[in-house]
Amino acid sequence: MATTPRRALADLLAKRKAHLGLGLEDLAARCVDPMHPGDGPQWTRSTLSNLLSGRMVKLTGPSAVRALAAGFDLPLDAVQQAAAEQYFDWKPIGLEDDLVALVAHWDEMNDLEKAQLRRIAQAFAEERRKHGPGE
Repeated sequence: MATTPRRALADLLAKRKAHLGLGLEDLAARCVDPMHPGDGPQWTRSTLSNLLSGRMVKLTGPSAVRALAAGFDLPLDAVQQAAAEQYFDWKPIGLEDDLVALVAHWDEMNDLEKAQLRRIAQAFAEERRKHGPGE
């Protein structure tokens, strides 16, 4: 049975490229990690072309994802979620306005398991709001 290729990141970036009206060369030049601007662009035109066409390219780490977010002028969390979905088959599940969980094997879960996971994540979020992070 053939599997459908995951394209969450490719689709997000292709849509944003069309909205920005920029070419791949210009986008590649903008793909600089804001935490390490001295490192320069993290993506080449040809690698961006491969990524946007749905080919799997190597994500070298968080710096590459931050650089994509900066280059395409997108929120970092949106790029992180799309990358997690495309590269790791983790599904971002919106639980509340400020809570998103990245879940592996979501599509394999039945409705009861999905409801249980939502309750666990919501309980965690409520405790974190009450007590703050790390407490």
